[in-house]
Amino acid sequence: MREIGSQNFEREVINSKSDGVVTFTAPWCGFCKGTETVLKAVAEELSDVKFYVVNIEENPDLARKYNVRGVPTTLFVSQGEVKARKTGALTKAEIYKLINKTPVQKAQI
Repeated sequence: MREIGSQNFEREVINSKSDGVVTFTAPWCGFCKGTETVLKAVAEELSDVKFYVVNIEENPDLARKYNVRGVPTTLFVSQGEVKARKTGALTKAEIYKLINKTPVQKAQI
């Protein structure tokens, strides 16, 4: 997961050929920290999706542009378009549903 901002958002997310999950967060947000932990776990399982974090206090222009009214707000971006969005803390299952993927099943030994 990478932190990005206004200076590289378009290049990294909108113009990317890869699907991306962008979570808008704030340093004071407890739910954001929990969601980031879950997102990191999903990012380790899905190499074909890029995961990003945007700090709304440092990038208020992006928060306005993407109509972020609460944090965390998570967007799924594919082919330069926002395909899905969810505001609030997310579980692993909700992240997979947001990006329309099947959860990775770990092998049982």
